[in-house]
Amino acid sequence: GAVELTMTGESDEVITGSGSQLDLYRLILHKGTNDIHSVSVDHAAFALYGPTNLANGSTSSPYSTENPEINKAIWIRAGTLILSTGVSLPQLTSGGDHFTIPQAGKLWIAGADVQSVLSSGSTTNTGVIVHGTFQISEGSFNSNQSAGLIYGGNGTVNISGGVVNVSQLRPLSTLTNATNAFSYLQSGGQMICRGDAEEAGSVDANFAIFDLGFSSSAYTHSSGQIVIRDISANNDTGGVYIGVNTPNASISGGNYLFDLPGGSSAYLNSTVDIPCFHVSRRSGTGQASVIAGSPLTINDTLDVQLNGLFDANGFNIQLEANLDVSGTLSPGLGRWTATGSGSRSWNISNTTGSFQDLKIDLASNDSLILTGINSLSIADSLDIRSGTLFLDGTNLEVQSTFSNSGITRGSAAIVFTGGTSFMWGG
Repeated sequence: GAVELTMTGESDEVITGSGSQLDLYRLILHKGTNDIHSVSVDHAAFALYGPTNLANGSTSSPYSTENPEINKAIWIRAGTLILSTGVSLPQLTSGGDHFTIPQAGKLWIAGADVQSVLSSGSTTNTGVIVHGTFQISEGSFNSNQSAGLIYGGNGTVNISGGVVNVSQLRPLSTLTNATNAFSYLQSGGQMICRGDAEEAGSVDANFAIFDLGFSSSAYTHSSGQIVIRDISANNDTGGVYIGVNTPNASISGGNYLFDLPGGSSAYLNSTVDIPCFHVSRRSGTGQASVIAGSPLTINDTLDVQLNGLFDANGFNIQLEANLDVSGTLSPGLGRWTATGSGSRSWNISNTTGSFQDLKIDLASNDSLILTGINSLSIADSLDIRSGTLFLDGTNLEVQSTFSNSGITRGSAAIVFTGGTSFMWGG
């Protein structure tokens, strides 16, 4: 007969064994009133045969919108469900409603391979809604052609390892800034947002492909990679959109990879620092472009690979590390500032247009090595505020004002081509 297993009590348990079968109809966790206590599934033959296509039940007391009654094969009513190495769940939902992680629950992928829906399944109501916590430390999660990860106001996505492959990360359409306290934490692993350009997926064009647009969200990134392979819409909030208030963010490492089809563009719009990021062409012909949608502070390397383009789009860019351009750089009409601690190099192979303003503001014993291209033009001002600018074969053509209270050295020259003000104090 069908076995519905309900795990209760405020304690931690492990479902394990060495048999060839562990078949259940449904698994229900009701471990108190929060996610403190856990049930760990550590059995490679674990399988569920209950329904995945049913809609959620009641949201009336004792349930709620954030903690609904769930009729699918897995219901994490309260507690943490840990899925260990060897466990494979091919489908959390096949319709009816998205699979819901309640506010009192946590789904922790700790080595398992999990899919929200079969690769041949529906695109409707087959994503994962996160009111509680979605966590992955090892293993994989693939949303296939579903809507991906959709977060509620108290949700948390925590990636410390493994691979998450989704169409989109976005909020519920009913969520507002006032009701939002979502947290995104990444300290390892890989988060892939792939849209529907080259792989089947369900994308909401009202949100970015990676969307932390609410100022009330929290964003912590110390390691691991966020990969962008598509956009949700061709506008300044269709690629990566981060609107988090600065006090709610901690960016100390990790990187972004914009790995786009040739001929496509993605906007990067952020109110907080961006770690190291790369621009590359994934497939096709033509350039893969990343366009700034806001002023940006990049606290590690900006790497524009062959057949890639970065367009500053008139915004100020503050770069605290290296610049490596083997593709194309479009500096735009904003100011580029080399700042932060440590010496670094800007290796630029190709630009479209001039720099408008270039400012060097380093510690007095740090240097910026400018190399790669024979000549760079600066349409307005060159301001060497502090530190050393070393011209390694790259001439700078200054068309307006020049101010130097630092040091300039190297095998090339600063050439004045119609300037109006020159101040040399270094």
